[in-house]
Amino acid sequence: MVNVKATMTDIRVIIREFSCGTSLREMERKLKLSRTSLRNYRDRAEASGRSMVDLLALNDAELQAIMLKGDGHRGRDADRYAFMQENVEDYAKDMMRKHMTYDVLYEKYLKSTDNRKCSRRYINVI
Repeated sequence: MVNVKATMTDIRVIIREFSCGTSLREMERKLKLSRTSLRNYRDRAEASGRSMVDLLALNDAELQAIMLKGDGHRGRDADRYAFMQENVEDYAKDMMRKHMTYDVLYEKYLKSTDNRKCSRRYINVI
């Protein structure tokens, strides 16, 4: 159950299981999704004010708008992407320098952006 995104088919199955009264623990075993995720889907469904049957009748776009989390930080991601596009050549040149590491380059990146809040554990991912 490691950070797996549920597809629309999964969400429809989840809604069907909720309408049948299946427990979270049983759904967790069947669907291989965490109970936390299942609770979030249940809470979103209940917050919509519609019955589970009504939710199943919706088309995918309408159901997605209700059941899936919002865009998150897409605006910030777009800004980061634009920043990286402008600076990728400089970073590539920096990587050719002797004794340059990804850690040093990442620190430079953090200083030049608003991403100072990123934790150190993500440095090794780059």
